[in-house]
Amino acid sequence: MTTPHTPVALPADELAAIGARAEAATPWTPAACDLHTGEDGPYALQGATIGGTLVTLGDTYEGSTEDWLLIAHARTDVPALLRHIAALDAAHAAAVAAAVAAETARCGADEQARFARWLRLHDEGVTAWEAATELQECAWPMELLSERTDPPSDTISAPQSFTLTIGGEPVRMDVAHVDRVLDGRRELFWSTRVHTKSAGLRTYDHHHSGNSRMEAIGWTLQVLAGEGMEPSAMTWGADAIAARAGAR
Repeated sequence: MTTPHTPVALPADELAAIGARAEAATPWTPAACDLHTGEDGPYALQGATIGGTLVTLGDTYEGSTEDWLLIAHARTDVPALLRHIAALDAAHAAAVAAAVAAETARCGADEQARFARWLRLHDEGVTAWEAATELQECAWPMELLSERTDPPSDTISAPQSFTLTIGGEPVRMDVAHVDRVLDGRRELFWSTRVHTKSAGLRTYDHHHSGNSRMEAIGWTLQVLAGEGMEPSAMTWGADAIAARAGAR
């Protein structure tokens, strides 16, 4: 039975180590490796050397030409491949950054509009959870990367802060994307943290999660409303909290 191969991205430090080994080696090109051209392509004879080194083909054997070609090309192939990987990584990073920027720009006003709609719906008797589905419609590019084959990064990324107004007081809520391994399984989810402890509302902070950013926020709002801490407003950033602290 064939086991499916799962591509695994090499960590940056391993790629750097490969590059360092390649650059530290004696520079040579295939043209300097005693390759001859025959009817079936290039080949090497006994006594061929690798560039200006003392690495010598002691004798020919079945497959010696293929091995020699690999060695002859390795000094230029490895750096070329590493440059290609770096270019692909840069292009990928730029594409993700552009997607995140575009989504943030699109969802910035959209999410505030949806939150305002949640408040209106709640006033009309719709439950927080039902209204929270409005928030979940605003997708996030990172969610499209959930079926990834790269190793878990064990990171918290795409952090954002909001200010909730609860009981007339500003309360900070942080939202971030979590990529971790727990009990041998990879987990990708969005997590919220409402600073109810520092706001003096509870003896603990509220932590909630969801498959998408807006699901996590919607679930958080439902729980807060159920515990008598229904927000009356939400704004981007923590400016309101900083302003309130400065005024005291």
